Amino acid sequence: MLRPKGFSIVELMVVMLILAVLLGVGAPAFLETVRNNRMITELYALRATLA
Repeated sequence: MLRPKGFSIVELMVVMLILAVLLGVGAPAFLETVRNNRMITELYALRATLA
C-alpha cells in the first residue's frame, strides 16, 4: 500500500502556530538584548572620547 508523502494542512498549521508563539515570546527578549548591546557600545565610545 502506498503511503501519502508530505504533510497535511492541519500539521502545517500546527507547526506555524507553534513557531508564531515561540517568535512572539522570544522576539521582545531578543530586541531588548540588541538595545542593551547598542547602549553599552555607545557608553564605551563615550568613555573613550572623554578619556
